[in-house]
Amino acid sequence: MMTTVKKIRVSGFRGILAPLEIDFLKGTTPQSVVLYGANGTGKSSLTDAWEWLTTGRIQHLAREGAEEGAYPHMAAKAGATFVEVEFSDAAIGTVGLVFDHNRKTIPKVRGNLAAARKLITHPCHIRYGDLTRFVLLRKAERYDALASLMGFVPQMEYQKALRRVQTQFEAEVSRLRDLQEDTRSRLAQHFGLSQPTEESALKRLVQTCASYGFPTEPTAESVHVSKGKLAQAVANDPKAKKLAELQTIETATKACVLPPALATQIEELGNAAGNLKAEQKEHLGAQLLIPLFQAANDLLSKVPPTGTCPLCGKAFEGNLTNHVRGELARMRHLEQLLSNLKSAREVLNRTLTGQKALAQTFEAILDSAKPELSEPAFRGFRETAQEVDEALSRLRGLLAFDSSAITDEVISGLKQERESLVASYASFDEAKKALLKETSDRKAALDKDTARTKLVADAQFVTGGLKLLEELRTRAEEEKKAREVLNKFVALVDGYVSSCLADVERRFAEISERVKEFFGFLERHTDALGAPTLRLLTDQDRSVVLEVVFHGTPIQPAHKYLSESQLSSFGLAVFLASTTHFNRECRFLILDDVVNSFDAYKRPQLIELIKDHLKEHQVLLLTHDRFWRDLLHRHLSTWKRFNFTNYSFGVGPTVSPASGAMERVHAALGRDEADEAGQLFARYLEDVMQELCEAFEVEVKFSRRSEYTLDTLLDRFRVRVQEKLKPAHPLTQAVARIFQDNAYRNWTIHCKNPEAAIQSSEIKTLVADWVTVEELVRCKVCSEFTRYDGKGGFQCRCAKTRLVRVE
Repeated sequence: MMTTVKKIRVSGFRGILAPLEIDFLKGTTPQSVVLYGANGTGKSSLTDAWEWLTTGRIQHLAREGAEEGAYPHMAAKAGATFVEVEFSDAAIGTVGLVFDHNRKTIPKVRGNLAAARKLITHPCHIRYGDLTRFVLLRKAERYDALASLMGFVPQMEYQKALRRVQTQFEAEVSRLRDLQEDTRSRLAQHFGLSQPTEESALKRLVQTCASYGFPTEPTAESVHVSKGKLAQAVANDPKAKKLAELQTIETATKACVLPPALATQIEELGNAAGNLKAEQKEHLGAQLLIPLFQAANDLLSKVPPTGTCPLCGKAFEGNLTNHVRGELARMRHLEQLLSNLKSAREVLNRTLTGQKALAQTFEAILDSAKPELSEPAFRGFRETAQEVDEALSRLRGLLAFDSSAITDEVISGLKQERESLVASYASFDEAKKALLKETSDRKAALDKDTARTKLVADAQFVTGGLKLLEELRTRAEEEKKAREVLNKFVALVDGYVSSCLADVERRFAEISERVKEFFGFLERHTDALGAPTLRLLTDQDRSVVLEVVFHGTPIQPAHKYLSESQLSSFGLAVFLASTTHFNRECRFLILDDVVNSFDAYKRPQLIELIKDHLKEHQVLLLTHDRFWRDLLHRHLSTWKRFNFTNYSFGVGPTVSPASGAMERVHAALGRDEADEAGQLFARYLEDVMQELCEAFEVEVKFSRRSEYTLDTLLDRFRVRVQEKLKPAHPLTQAVARIFQDNAYRNWTIHCKNPEAAIQSSEIKTLVADWVTVEELVRCKVCSEFTRYDGKGGFQCRCAKTRLVRVE
């Protein structure tokens, strides 16, 4: 026995503040539900609530940077934000989540939630936005949208996390390679060689040591021994020792170099951020829509015009392609500002990445040397170097700002750090010059003896050369080990990605026949279109293209020929096939405004699909479309109906039972509101007559403006019924009775001229006559109208109701 939902309760969550309950029970039996409400009345908060309960996270909010802290209603008190679902399975009962303001990412659990989640192994909710993303986005992004439809979001998110770690690994290997190249460059400069090798460097060191009578082998160990002898020779001469220490501090001081263009780069980044922020004040929404408009432009260039906007799903009056391109042109300035900001940030980031800490560089070269210099010179240099290092560290932290929401604090922070850095630069330069001058003056006093000077320089040469060789070996070993780790990690990630692709292909293979069936059902009026397939590009991460067979030829990508509505059929078919296949125990579905993605003529097909293929499932269908709601009410008569009304921030939506069109007519008649009842009945009868005329294949005189009056439709329906069923048939007589009644003539006059009088009694007579007609043409088993069978009679879809000729 499948598990169904009895009740959903939501409080203090997203757009719902006061506790709200959706009761699926009709008597004691859980039923499907149609929930109607205008946009902005909180319908999608129910979908968000279900997703939070079943997965612990709301993916579409996370994509926009709205994390768990955005879940509670702004006015909700602590402990008042919760979602509860009561299941029909007594072993599960009522489960829920309560938002914890102290631990936003860890809600409090009510009931046996683990058991409920175990039943729901696959996402069973879909939004209009999911189909839109599936249609519009590029290959990699479409893979992410496909993950939502087919239920492999956790694998996809883990795959993306692994690739992020891989990127970090690659950046570290690149950093180590750059350090190695920097050491190699300094080695070349030290030895005066364009392409230094360890052998050529050791040869130069051996020659230097041998010039002082120290026999040396061309090995690092032997040179190290001779270096000690040279150091001892320097130490034996007090003046030489002091000269060597002065030479060391001079080298250490000169090694502390600042990038000259840093202040300019900070200024350029600040200007770019300021320009973008000024534009964002007016066009922040446009910035977020740039990728969608780019995708829409790409799509519209590949498909024939449909007149439907791919972003909102509504009809568009005018040239949609020109509209989208015009919007892109209007955003081009904003896009250029974004590009400028990205470029300025990358330039500054590269500069900061390559900059070594001054204090660390100075101390590393200075090592154990203790030259006789004044304390103020040393202290001043060290302090200013530390100030610059701290300023650069703060600047690195500032670069992580969000370009989609630039604040005044970011811009003022960049300005302040630039001013601070310029001041620190000036202080550092003065301290550096002072230290170098004192070092130079003291060297000059000791440099009288050229032999001593040469001994000190050669000792420095050998010591520095050995250090560089050792550093180069260390850098090369570090890069080698890091690259080995990276290669192993990449192999693991590639293996995981391959297994994910294989799993997706396996999943699609399992549901492929059902996808074809659902897609064919939705597109049965489109000639020569079928066999929808997913093609995963194994040479690219998270990349998928859609394929269909069009007039016997496989078309890839399907966007070449399919409209947005047909692509939406593809996406919905994938979702329905997946959720009905993988959720075997809990057959509950939420369809949130998905009809917006489809052309109007497909709506009856979607209803038939629900009735034929989802009859064993419980569905919560949300819509803001009044015409779609009325169609659902007519064809899904056993479903419960609710409306969201009177939305207010301080309460949220008000939920109330919804009335069908004929129920509203009877209610107006009960209040003796003849005008209202007449208008409601006219609207209802026109919708129904269009369906009936299509089902009975009624011939109607062509209207260039596609406008057909109710009187014309009803009259041609009368002619068709009399022609096929003959005058003696009860349906023929029931339709004729409508035309013969004065109530009908008065009502049609009133419809054309509301000033004409009409009585409630006349409307009641007309409604009663029509109810007789509808009872004859609508099957009591499947609730569908009978249709022309091509043999002179009419039959419903379940074949339980047939209308045949009566002679």
